[in-house]
Amino acid sequence: MLISVIIPMYNASLTIEKAINSVISQGNKYEIEVIIVNDGSTDNSLDIAYSLKNKYIDIINIVIINQSNKGVATARNVGVASSNGEYIAFLDSDDQWLNNKINLQMDVFNKSNDIDLVAGNFQGLNVNFNKLKKLYDNIYLVTFNQLLRKHYFQPSTVILKRDAFESVGGFKDGMTHGEEGLLFYNICFKYSCVIISKDVIQYGDDKHPYASGNGLASNLLKMEKSELSNYYTMFKIGNISFFRFTNLFMFSILKFFRRVLITKVLNA
Repeated sequence: MLISVIIPMYNASLTIEKAINSVISQGNKYEIEVIIVNDGSTDNSLDIAYSLKNKYIDIINIVIINQSNKGVATARNVGVASSNGEYIAFLDSDDQWLNNKINLQMDVFNKSNDIDLVAGNFQGLNVNFNKLKKLYDNIYLVTFNQLLRKHYFQPSTVILKRDAFESVGGFKDGMTHGEEGLLFYNICFKYSCVIISKDVIQYGDDKHPYASGNGLASNLLKMEKSELSNYYTMFKIGNISFFRFTNLFMFSILKFFRRVLITKVLNA
């Protein structure tokens, strides 16, 4: 059973080694390959990636793809297309997996053939698990309607079946904000998705997702526009009604102003 770990990399010289080391630390219970897609980095990220490939050549297969800057959605798609695993795992270059992440999530797949995506918790996600249906132990079902109101699935926490990813067409090429939201909406509409209540990653060097300087997520206006666009896409393809779309639109606007307030407090 092969798990393909897809790492989009852009100017990640300060974090890429930590990210790779967190994959290595998962152990060898499952066969793992790592696909690093260098998305036009202008620092020495690529050199570091090659040094890590050579360092771990006897431990893990690391494939490095070098391309001009095309954005994280396209980079992830390129990585998946170049991978061979039955299961796909994502890891952003500034995140780190916690020990035993792979084993925890693969145990869920092994218990049920009906589950297609397994996500995990992390500090800052702020999930009220009492609102979700508990399947067993610390595993909770996330429905499509629940996902529309809260983004439970951060890419670096997710492992999913390749068939599910490919059946929805992967990420939308060219998207730079909210690409993961659209993908997970499409998957959750068709497939069974769950989340583990245990933390499985260290997110963005422990920065709050709305803190200034914390990558793409700190650009709240672009993120908000992408969320509204994703809702419209769900309406346009018939996954939600117009009434549902308008409710989600207004709910999203309210969340946006709340995020702006949080950002001002954090960065005061």
